[in-house]
Amino acid sequence: TLLNELDRSMGRYRDEVNLKTAIMSFINAVLNAGAGEDNLEFRLHLRYEFLMLGIQPVIDKLREHENATLDRHLDFFEMVRNEDDLELAKRFDLIHIDTKSASQMFELIKKRLKHTDAYPYLLSILQHCLQMPYKRNGGNFQQWQLLDRILQQIVLQDERGDDPDIAPLENFNVKNIIKMLVNENEVKQWRDQAEKFRKDHAELMSKLEKKERECETKTQEKDEMMKTLNKMKDKLQKESLELRQARDQMNDLVSQLNEYSV
Repeated sequence: TLLNELDRSMGRYRDEVNLKTAIMSFINAVLNAGAGEDNLEFRLHLRYEFLMLGIQPVIDKLREHENATLDRHLDFFEMVRNEDDLELAKRFDLIHIDTKSASQMFELIKKRLKHTDAYPYLLSILQHCLQMPYKRNGGNFQQWQLLDRILQQIVLQDERGDDPDIAPLENFNVKNIIKMLVNENEVKQWRDQAEKFRKDHAELMSKLEKKERECETKTQEKDEMMKTLNKMKDKLQKESLELRQARDQMNDLVSQLNEYSV
């Protein structure tokens, strides 16, 4: 492979340096031209693949050749790498992100998504990762490899569904899937809104029925009060009549007494 040739010793200094210089020139061109020219995500992705394959110790070994031309290509690789790492770190308001530290990367993602609609999905991803198959002897790693490939496609695919990766997953169009999820979320939002309207309507109907019952109660109370008042009026009128009759009788008796006195 490319890295094997970069690391292999050929014995003849000039031939070895020329080959390794050509390989480093090719690697830099692949990283920084074409898809990588204006695509930070692609450069980070492809460079990480080289790093996972072990290019860093090979570069350190190539420094021992002390060849100016080769060193320029090595320096260019390191320079662009540092610039890209800094650009990525700026997205999180940092100077450096240790991509070898799972805990730091997790904390950065958690902090960024903590109070967003995406946070529940991060928790869901982690929960399902806990359920992924795991064996200490390294078996069943293909599921993790598939998850890694899917995430790579999500990061790398452009708006047209084109992927600069030379071996993308077949029939995996991120744009179409996101569009489907958007439609699915819109349907869910309409359902939630309809359910909210239903609950609001039920609540209003309940309040209206309560008010009607209160009005009926008040009407009944008013009717009862009117009946009581009318009874009191009738009683008062009756007592007033009886009082007048008593006065008349008393006046008659007084008149009779006066006549007897004379």
